[in-house]
Amino acid sequence: MGQASGHGATEALATMIMRDRICMKWCSKGLHVVLQRCEHQVAFKGTEDVATEGASASTEAALSQLTVTDSTKSAVLQTTQSATYFVSTASGMLSYSPNGTVLDGNDFSNFLMAAHKNSAVTGVRLASGSYQVLPFSTDAHIYFFCSGRTAAFEVDITGSALYFTDASIGGILIDTCNGVTLHGPANLTYIPDQWPYTQGTILNITSDNLGVTIKIHAAFLAAWQRILATYGDDYAGGGVVYENGLVLPPYRDGTNFVVYFPSVVQISNDTYSMALRQDPGIIRINDTAVITQPTVNTGIAMNNCINVVLMDLTMFFAAGFGFYDGTPKGTNTLLRVALIPDPTPGPDGQLPLMSAIHDGYHSTSGKAGPIISSSQFVGAGDDAIAIHGRMYTVAAVSQSSKTLTLAANIISTYELNVGDTINVYNPAAKFLGTATISSFTFTSKAPVAPSTPDIVFGGTFQYYNYYLTKVTSWPSGFAGMPFNSFITVPSRNGMNYKVTNNYISNNRGHGVVTRASGGTVSGNTIVGNSYGAIELAPTFNAVEGAFIKDTVVSNNVIRNEAQGINLYASLSTDHPILYPDNTNVQIINNQITGPQFGPLGVGSAATITVSGNRFLNVMCSAFDTNTRQYNWEIPNTPMQIFNVNGITLTNNTFAIDSNCAHSVANYAQPIYLVNVTNVVGVTKAAAAAVSSFQAVAPGPAGAAAGAAAPGPAVQRSLGWATSPDAADVAGAPGPAAHEGAWTGSPQSADMASAPSAQAFPAAAAGGVLAVQDSARTLT
Repeated sequence: MGQASGHGATEALATMIMRDRICMKWCSKGLHVVLQRCEHQVAFKGTEDVATEGASASTEAALSQLTVTDSTKSAVLQTTQSATYFVSTASGMLSYSPNGTVLDGNDFSNFLMAAHKNSAVTGVRLASGSYQVLPFSTDAHIYFFCSGRTAAFEVDITGSALYFTDASIGGILIDTCNGVTLHGPANLTYIPDQWPYTQGTILNITSDNLGVTIKIHAAFLAAWQRILATYGDDYAGGGVVYENGLVLPPYRDGTNFVVYFPSVVQISNDTYSMALRQDPGIIRINDTAVITQPTVNTGIAMNNCINVVLMDLTMFFAAGFGFYDGTPKGTNTLLRVALIPDPTPGPDGQLPLMSAIHDGYHSTSGKAGPIISSSQFVGAGDDAIAIHGRMYTVAAVSQSSKTLTLAANIISTYELNVGDTINVYNPAAKFLGTATISSFTFTSKAPVAPSTPDIVFGGTFQYYNYYLTKVTSWPSGFAGMPFNSFITVPSRNGMNYKVTNNYISNNRGHGVVTRASGGTVSGNTIVGNSYGAIELAPTFNAVEGAFIKDTVVSNNVIRNEAQGINLYASLSTDHPILYPDNTNVQIINNQITGPQFGPLGVGSAATITVSGNRFLNVMCSAFDTNTRQYNWEIPNTPMQIFNVNGITLTNNTFAIDSNCAHSVANYAQPIYLVNVTNVVGVTKAAAAAVSSFQAVAPGPAGAAAGAAAPGPAVQRSLGWATSPDAADVAGAPGPAAHEGAWTGSPQSADMASAPSAQAFPAAAAGGVLAVQDSARTLT
């Protein structure tokens, strides 16, 4: 999108929004553009006038104050079509001062871009005030496209409150910028009838759980009526269900609460009945339901940026993502930003519950990861913070030309291109080698039938596009590369990110989910999110991520999450990946309180340190005795380690206190290891059969290559050498000696609720699968 694209259409759209949606008058508009160090004042009437007064002064001085008046209307209209000419010769910090309460996004955007093109201008300051912002275009209310400049540029909106006026359009888009700082303190939100969701109290639920009656909260009635008018014919709206305490219960996140808009019937002024598209799971009368509009927008988006800083900004409503960092060229920073629900109660005393429809912050395919520090992410509709790259399917291979034919729905040149480093894995996720892309071109020739299943990412090849991807070298591991191998892109996965000292609460997804390497997650407080507090893992069904390497997770305070900290990799719910693809990760000195599922898990990894972590009241739910999320997990076990080569476990403690409603954790054996070698801090148990899920795992060459050769069994499970002492169970931290191993076979109590044969299938003929890679062996 170019600087001047769609201006006429945007002006027409702005007029329509003014007339039909916010019912304001043109007389509320006006513009004063103030340049510092000016000597003369000249007023212009009409956009074609040219300054003649003060001709002896510089053009910078000629525009100390500009008010543009359109004589065809008995009002003042904004425009900088004349002003930007003078901006091009100005210097220093420029001030933009709207005369009224409406900020024309088209006007302000063009002013920003003109100022940025002038290397003598150091920035733009928006006069403090409360403004309703008209859209620049269908992409954003304020659009800032940078011109190749690398010198620092400041956009100061201190003291402002920006109210975006169209919920179908994002807030601010910063495009291809380097060295730009956008800062407040300032608030950003949408005007009330453009809030991107509605909320209300469930009054009735039909017997089949597929119909509800909801009383819409007073402050959200206008937004609800707009959503129905806009999307009521054929759309469905996602939803979130909150308990009476206005919190998200673990794993009762409302993701299945989908309202079919054409079914909505108004019963009274604020009460509506409606049908749900599918069974929502557990919902109850008096729960609060949020119903969202379809949207893919963002509060503040950065596209192809580097060295951009967002600082001291508070966002109350984002129509989509809170912050989106698309294909960043380097590190961008969020410092002291807040994405939180509006703290102002409505006329009925009800507080808004959500701040964004999707993730709070989302970064895709960055050449470097973000710095996110001293910020708040509360009430997002999915993960609070998500950082990842992409993965791609190998549909065909030509060794002679060193070419991989990659397949994906879409591969953007900003997500994968010449010079990028790729890691290649077979369909079972065994590492095959690394190469660098030398050429990357689209091909219309499909190497496989559309109905071919994609056994790694799911679905079929029906909607895939194909790209001939030549590489500079052909490692020995590439020989015989099987169909449906896959690649990750470590040079574009957001590496070297830092997520530190943030407050993260009541988000519908994870707290922090990263699928990148070289990261630091430290000093964060993570409370009451629907899923895990910190997840370090690729996700194959979403085709996101890479394996995790060289990462530190430390000094985080985690409370009342569904899960605690998990480092793993899995191609299915039946078993984790056999190979140690996650490497060199430290999980140290974290406080983990209250998770019912997976307080700490490590899988498919090598060279791991788990030290100094304190667990309190884990697996203590008053109403839920299930403690497993995946089929392979052992019930009632706080710490589970699967398929790991090299792990150090020291000074981790477990305790309960009076806040534990019903403990089901097995503190006699709180650590369970399967297929783990080179363990420090615990003693190996006596030889026992390896967990049988490995007997049905794909072999190193993929399922089509046949079974792998038998390998030796390793210890099945480890735990404490002795039962915990009374002081430890009562709440006092136990000594490090409690990290020893139990040396007999699993106790009957440990296995009483072990997974059935359905979860752990019987071993196949041929015995246990072993990793046959001398550089990456597990055995």
